[in-house]
Order: sequence, then C-alpha cells, then structure tokens
Amino acid sequence: MNATSARALSRLVLGLVLLATLGGAVRQGSASVIFDNTNGAASGFSGAFAPDTWLANRICLGNRSYRLDAVTLLLSSLEFEPASSVVRLRIFSPDPPSGTPAANTGLEMILAGAANPVTIPIGPEPTPTTWLPTSPFLLAPNTCYWVVLSVDSGAPVWETGTFDLPGGDAAAYGYSTSTDGGASWDPPVNTANRKMLVHGTA
Repeated sequence: MNATSARALSRLVLGLVLLATLGGAVRQGSASVIFDNTNGAASGFSGAFAPDTWLANRICLGNRSYRLDAVTLLLSSLEFEPASSVVRLRIFSPDPPSGTPAANTGLEMILAGAANPVTIPIGPEPTPTTWLPTSPFLLAPNTCYWVVLSVDSGAPVWETGTFDLPGGDAAAYGYSTSTDGGASWDPPVNTANRKMLVHGTA
C-alpha cells in the first residue's frame, strides 16, 4: 500500500467512524490515527487458518489516553477460489511478565460496512477490514493492549507483516501467535509488526 492509498484508507475509516456515531451524543474531540504501519514494506504473511490460531498485534499508549474508535486490519486470502470467513476481533490486556496477551477486555468489536462472514478477494493484495467498538472503551495511558484476530469458521485469512516502525501515539513493535485459542502464546516478536490502522479520540 503506497502513501496515497494509506491516506485514502485513513479518510475512509474516519468516515465510517463518523457514520457510526451520528445520532449519538456530541463527541468531545475528533478521531485521529494513533497507530499506522499500513504503508510499510511487506515482509510475509501470518495466517489465522484454524479457530484456535489467533494473531495478536500490540499497541502501546504514551502519556495520553484515547477512546478507541476503530481498528483496521489488512487481510488477504490465499485460497484458490472465493470463500467466506467468520472473523472475530478482540482487545486483550497484556501480561506484564511475559509481554504476551493476558485477558480479553470483553469489548465487543463489530465489522463496519460489511457482513460477517466476509469474503476476502483472492490474492496477496490486502483488503482493509474495519471493526468498530459497540461501546465506549478507554485506552489507558502508559498501557499496552493486544489486538487479537481469529477465524471462528470458514476459510483462513492472512495478515501482512512489516519491519517498518509504525506512526502514531500508540506506535509499538510487537506481534504474537497462539495455536491453542489463547491458552498460551508464542514469545512476542519485538522487531516487527503486522499491518494495522487504529483510530482513537483523545
């Protein structure tokens, strides 16, 4: 994804966030990008190819808190024919000793502008897929969180990796994988990320 496409994606997600909040209470502040590595050079794929295979991506807040507005992952399908997938996104708190995901925060995330199951176009070119929280969720300052993707059923989906440092107030390296439905996690990789775009409101 080039710089022009990355800017267009950010504007699209901001539009989805605005549409999701129309008719609600007056917003304090406005949504901004707090994590973005979507323009980074691709460095391979990680697959959520079974219900017990969970892919986790880390974000870390600085001294400022944000309300979570949207999370966008760049998903690909490496299937030979179109197939649908029931996808799930969770937000986990970290386990400080190990640095891996610890517990599900319980926040429900729903797909924006798409049905679930989703059908990802065939091929390595990623499809931006956005989730919105169903209730307000505050990302606390000086705290890390894990964005965890899984496939409940259907075809595998794949995330693209990158070694490029993300931008934004929640920028951090780090990803991990569980192959037993979150019961245990691989040691985090602290020198790379999977591609992701996160919006929040200060």
